[in-house]
Amino acid sequence: MRKVLVTGANGFLGSFVCRELLDHGYSVRGLCRPTSSLDNVKGLDLEWVHGDVKDPESLKAAMSGVDMVVHIAALFREAKHPDSEYHAVNVQGTENVFDAAIDAGVSRIVHCSTVGVHSHIPDPPASEDEAYRPADIYQQTKCIGETRVNEYFESGKIEGVIIRP
Repeated sequence: MRKVLVTGANGFLGSFVCRELLDHGYSVRGLCRPTSSLDNVKGLDLEWVHGDVKDPESLKAAMSGVDMVVHIAALFREAKHPDSEYHAVNVQGTENVFDAAIDAGVSRIVHCSTVGVHSHIPDPPASEDEAYRPADIYQQTKCIGETRVNEYFESGKIEGVIIRP
């Protein structure tokens, strides 16, 4: 049975991804902070590991024995956070996840970005080649994170795909 680590497993999108993976026979390990609510994932047969994408050491244990990572954890639009926190989670945290996965020999990462990297699309529909036009700090940091993810994929150190729900 393949083991998948889902960062942000307890969040809205992460909880649906966990359900889908479990329904398809995967073993799922969820990464969450010790203070996180698990209300969205009650009753799911998940293996939990406490950690934070901002803490590279916590990611080492989370990656142990994992075949694939679905990286969903992100800091979404909340006015209470300074811009530096968006960068710490959405850019540096993404780099931490990728570095830990590569070090652990993980074969593939699915990285969750956002359609917001394009912000307003002047002439819809758009393809994946549409220019980046992030508007706010969330979109800007997700855009930087996505750019870094592309660099990881282009380096050949790990395979994967970027999704933009």
